[in-house]
Amino acid sequence: MARGGTTRRWGRFVQADTIVPKPENPQDLNRYSYTRNNPLRYTDPTGHDLKDGWDCVQGMVAQVLLNNSSLIPTAREALAAKPGESSAMTMGRSVGDAWSMLQGAIEITAGLGGEAASILVSATGVGSIVGVPAMAINGVVAAHGASVLLSAATEAGKRLGNQMAARSSKGTNPDLLGANGPRLDGSKTIWQKGQQRVDVENFAPGERPASIHLHTSNTGKWQYRPDLGQFAYDKSDVLAPSWVQKLLERRDIRNALDKARKYLGE
Repeated sequence: MARGGTTRRWGRFVQADTIVPKPENPQDLNRYSYTRNNPLRYTDPTGHDLKDGWDCVQGMVAQVLLNNSSLIPTAREALAAKPGESSAMTMGRSVGDAWSMLQGAIEITAGLGGEAASILVSATGVGSIVGVPAMAINGVVAAHGASVLLSAATEAGKRLGNQMAARSSKGTNPDLLGANGPRLDGSKTIWQKGQQRVDVENFAPGERPASIHLHTSNTGKWQYRPDLGQFAYDKSDVLAPSWVQKLLERRDIRNALDKARKYLGE
């Protein structure tokens, strides 16, 4: 998680999440809760991308079945990835492809090994009674393994290509704060003195603005607005109280804010 720890008494995070992932979902409006209060189903390693464990399992199973249905077009169509699938299901499909590649390799190895043994057995007159049918069975196993392996490799390549195309097609805005800075999965502390510190966040450079925060205590968090040269309430355009603005008179804090802007590529 990109947040602080939990308190046992309340079972909540002691520091609010920095974003509301999906404002339309009432569960996401409580920024102190973890995984919509359903940790048995969801995981959230960064605090900003809820992952549905059941979606992941569904994606994996669907992809394994798809790769094993090369000769059944209707089944492949029904099991194929659909637009709007969750990131967890996409992750599950990737796991399913990896599993299918392993399955295909094992079947090819077993089939070819059995084929060689069957040929040796068939070399004897009596052994041909058993060897010839075994050769046919082993040939089918090897062919099925090759089909599964080919399907999984094709699907994995197609998914990777789609992801790269989607990433390259995303428009970026060079005017946004942090557009030229590094991508961060969590908060990075630039300066700290006692309970006061300056953090930066830059989850999607060029797609949404980065943020610079001044923490004045365990509970006080103020967003620095470079465009205004002032502090504001977190996630708000409302300016912070005058006592917070007076902190800009301190040289160490001004230097810390300048350092934060440089880190973000400004």
